[in-house]
Amino acid sequence: MSGNSWEKVPLGPFNYELCAELHNRIFQITWAATPTTWWEHFQPSNELAAQYHPSLIKFLQRAYYHPAAPEFFYYLESLNTPDSLIDEHFNDIFDGRDCYVHLHRATHWNPANGDEWGIIFDQITCKAVFAEGRESTHPILNYGHGFRPLEDIYADYLQMITENKVEMQVNGQWPLGDIGTDKLGQDSFETIGPWRIHTYTAADVDQAVQAFQALLHEIETRLPSSSSSNNNSSDSAEAESSPSASLPWSDPAVRLEARLVPNSFIHRFCTATSTATPRPVRFRYIAPGVRLPTEAEFRAQPFRDAEYKSALWRRLPVARPIKPVLLFLADAPDANSPGKTIMTVPKPDTWLNSLLSGFGGAGNRPSPPPRPAGLYLTADNRDVKSCENGCRLLLPFGVGGHGWARRSDGTRMGDDAWWGGEPADANYDLYQCEFNGFIPVRDT
Repeated sequence: MSGNSWEKVPLGPFNYELCAELHNRIFQITWAATPTTWWEHFQPSNELAAQYHPSLIKFLQRAYYHPAAPEFFYYLESLNTPDSLIDEHFNDIFDGRDCYVHLHRATHWNPANGDEWGIIFDQITCKAVFAEGRESTHPILNYGHGFRPLEDIYADYLQMITENKVEMQVNGQWPLGDIGTDKLGQDSFETIGPWRIHTYTAADVDQAVQAFQALLHEIETRLPSSSSSNNNSSDSAEAESSPSASLPWSDPAVRLEARLVPNSFIHRFCTATSTATPRPVRFRYIAPGVRLPTEAEFRAQPFRDAEYKSALWRRLPVARPIKPVLLFLADAPDANSPGKTIMTVPKPDTWLNSLLSGFGGAGNRPSPPPRPAGLYLTADNRDVKSCENGCRLLLPFGVGGHGWARRSDGTRMGDDAWWGGEPADANYDLYQCEFNGFIPVRDT
């Protein structure tokens, strides 16, 4: 579009000053020398500048750039060059008319794929989205999934750096040292320029423990006191409370028998919550139909004895992918049988089973066997997802068959978020997000 044409288009708000400030804070983490701005360095022609939204120009006039600067972030290169910002063929595919700007190219964070894409900026809505690869641009641009303010994306990257989810090398040394959370699989995560990424951080553990403690506190404050509970009906007492007990994973022997991998997120979470919960827990239900397991149930993890497909992984008793861990159990909805565990099969079958022999569901692999419904810390295959604290709620029933149920990003449950399809009941997608807008897909 020409400069005059942009004046006729209703444009979304774009906080270009804040975006440039956040961008430059990230840029200066890896580049200490005095940089120029993108606009000063490239001095784009009037013909190219006419294609840019006026506020995008103001952003580019403030954002730093240097051709020798390293990768901007683990997943992203520096701002794109003027001749690559707007790809006419790419815009024609989606009838974009210069609408879509390829703001940052992706790094080679996923060498197995090799089709990484980067950040797309929409000049009409003035929002941006991280696209994993060219394939993911179709559902993103056709349906608008994942778009968010650019300043939110940069702010999330800064938080990841602050919390050491993404760590930068300093003078050839990693500040955190050899902490091992990037080496629990077949291979260590690749470093990207000066960056490396961790499967979880101390902040992840602390935040999860604090949230769990807050949940226990809120439930505890709503329970009747021990003196008044004697006056309540027996039905109420049975429904709301149980004999006081410690958390089912408090005993280190239980965690060992459940085969929680040392130095994993789930092991540190269980250890930390045990320490932070010195008093017995007077209840078992933490949500309607969802309860703490007993010690025996936690010991008997559904995937505890499952074998890995890879012979290499089977030879590594500790340094290997994390198996799914059942943290909370879902009870049968039958009020006459409280405490009865429901066995179910994930629909659709997902990464939960991809690493384990006999837990397939795709191609010629056998369908996965039933397992207890509940909340699972999901499998971490140390591939590109790199998030050990991801979880999924496996429901004892399916939802979505009528096409109304949605994931948290607005995509329809029960079908393929990338390629569509007919709606179907699903019991494994509630609260999930296929397009989070700033990093590759991961479990919630």
